[in-house]
Amino acid sequence: MLERFSRRLMRKYADQYYFGEPVIADDGVEYNLYFSAYNDALPAWRYPDLTAHAEYLAKIIDTTLTQEMRKEAHFLKANDQARSAIKQFLEAPDNELDGIIRSIRQNGNALSNQLCKRYPIFAENAGIGERLVDVVRQAFGD
Repeated sequence: MLERFSRRLMRKYADQYYFGEPVIADDGVEYNLYFSAYNDALPAWRYPDLTAHAEYLAKIIDTTLTQEMRKEAHFLKANDQARSAIKQFLEAPDNELDGIIRSIRQNGNALSNQLCKRYPIFAENAGIGERLVDVVRQAFGD
């Protein structure tokens, strides 16, 4: 919409502007665009119709508040539940637990070979690995 408006303005003022010799303005900016219809065109850039922009921004804000933030809150709650449940049988810092949870979820609710290499106890003691997967599955409802 704004693009059509801009093209229409350019056609309307096609004979009112030209490029000439560069000149330095009072504010120190160099320019070479000369325009002779400032008073006629002033409302075009002083009061642009930004209705479409405002509607788009309102839609993005609404989507963020009603959908994306709700998804994020559910994820954070599930992640905290999984972390708390894991701490019942495995002691580790939160950032390590978050990495374990993320790895299990990214691997389709299963222990990856890379995770087992990083934490050999998961491969050595199958019960811990199975519990981890079960806790993550339950917390995220998968």
